[in-house]
Amino acid sequence: MTALLGKEIVAEKHRQIENLIGSAEFDLWLIFAREAGDPISPLVVGTRYVGTAAFLFTKKRKIAICADYDALALRSMELFDEVIPYSAGIKEPLTKVLGKLQPKRIGVNFSQSDDCADGLSHGMYLFLEELVSEALSEVELISAERLAASVRAKKTPEELRRLKEAIRISDEIFKDMITFIKPGRTELEIGRRCKALAEEKGASLAEDSLPIVATGKAGLGHRGPSEASVTAGDVVIIDMGICYQGYTSDFARTYYTPTQGGTVPDSLLYRFETVRDAIALAAKMIKPGVRGYEPKEAADEFIRQRGIDPPLFGLGHQVGIACHDGGLSLAPRSPRYAGRMEQQIEEGTIFTLEPFLVPKKGEQAFPIGVEEIIRVTANGCEFLTDLQQEIWLTHD
Repeated sequence: MTALLGKEIVAEKHRQIENLIGSAEFDLWLIFAREAGDPISPLVVGTRYVGTAAFLFTKKRKIAICADYDALALRSMELFDEVIPYSAGIKEPLTKVLGKLQPKRIGVNFSQSDDCADGLSHGMYLFLEELVSEALSEVELISAERLAASVRAKKTPEELRRLKEAIRISDEIFKDMITFIKPGRTELEIGRRCKALAEEKGASLAEDSLPIVATGKAGLGHRGPSEASVTAGDVVIIDMGICYQGYTSDFARTYYTPTQGGTVPDSLLYRFETVRDAIALAAKMIKPGVRGYEPKEAADEFIRQRGIDPPLFGLGHQVGIACHDGGLSLAPRSPRYAGRMEQQIEEGTIFTLEPFLVPKKGEQAFPIGVEEIIRVTANGCEFLTDLQQEIWLTHD
């Protein structure tokens, strides 16, 4: 489970729910889980729970039903209007509450495309169906994906503060690498240096794993660092997430270790500028109401016009309490991303922009990995990262 985020953030999220639930397609949002198993739990519950629990949100009431040994922690949060403990089982208190509320449509957390809104396991769904059928004669269980995604995506002031600090720490580490990366250093040594610096600065690496460190000759991909060594004339890409007080940055930088003479090859410069300018183009398009696939398609067309095959994967994803934080993706219209790119971008959402260029098998071309982070504003977006405008040359 994600680290506990504290009462301040959960209280902010409850205020968001109060504003959002009035326009939802259901009368009641019901989070039904055990062992804090729903990925939305850290944001809306705020404490760990072990037994089967139900968290009910309506336009007027917030009710928690939990095992008696979990009740004290929930009451201490002082966020629910009522905390109802049980000792024999959740069936009696939950059916009683549902009988009083008489909802016609209940929103529950299942999704075919968004892992962060798919917290209701199949077994718990069957259990809930059984309980609901006993309490209500006519009711429909529908997906609460849209509401859950909005609650997760729209960053509150405290969430934004923590994300900005994670980004600031990341930036310091990236800049330290300019003098640390040199011929003979291995990817593992670079990754371990990133980890040590993060811990010195009161943070940690996202998911407690070393960052992606990829020398151009060893190849770029979703992988951990290896024993491959940096060589003169090599590109090094670091793609790193830093976690600060439960919130995670995710961006990437491209370095070049020059040969004697120190000039950057024209072909490398051309590919880097293509990525940099594609990011700028996409950012100009992003604003509330734009659909997720639109910036991706514009960036791809720009890259194509530069004579380079655009990447097949998404242009960017959301960040928050995880590097890949679910919800809408800036992805192509493809079955691979079905359900993730059609929705409209919302104000307050945080996205990465990362049109990486990965050479095809056998292609003699430099990989480029630049990833920036933006926040969607009322009329556009703002960069939260200090942009990499040129290739960083490593030096002593």
